[in-house]
Amino acid sequence: MSAIRTKLHHQLQTVTARIPVVNSTAATRGGVQPWNSRLRELANKSLFSEALSVYLQMLRSGASPNAFTFPFALKSSAVLSLPVTGEQLHGQAIRTGCLLEPFVQTSLISMYCKCNFVDVARQVFDENPLSRKLTVCYNALIAGYALNLRTKDYKFCSQVSCHHCAF
Repeated sequence: MSAIRTKLHHQLQTVTARIPVVNSTAATRGGVQPWNSRLRELANKSLFSEALSVYLQMLRSGASPNAFTFPFALKSSAVLSLPVTGEQLHGQAIRTGCLLEPFVQTSLISMYCKCNFVDVARQVFDENPLSRKLTVCYNALIAGYALNLRTKDYKFCSQVSCHHCAF
């Protein structure tokens, strides 16, 4: 598994430097939808290494990721415990203008929590004012606190009004 991680990390690092900055809604019209469908299918079948390979193929083909691409790639990174790949995806989300999209924001928080980077997840949450308006972002962060046994951070939960969390 570590050989696969190293290979995926190296390939992703090489390819991501060439991603153009594009409008995330314009990218949808440019043919990324079939790639997103394939990524979703692989991630839903728990074929996470294959999903990241398809993501790399998508980048090599010249297709730009959009807000529907990142959640599946981030989920795959999280499940495979590839925080460096997740950080690279985070950078790509910024460059493509997808960072503020709710699905991307929630997936980033979740990925960082699952990779044991809860403080980075909290930073992602805090740096985006939209996060405070989205129940799913609160839920992702609180689930990350629970997953990582961060009981000292439960005080955060008491500061949240009940309508933000689905308990």
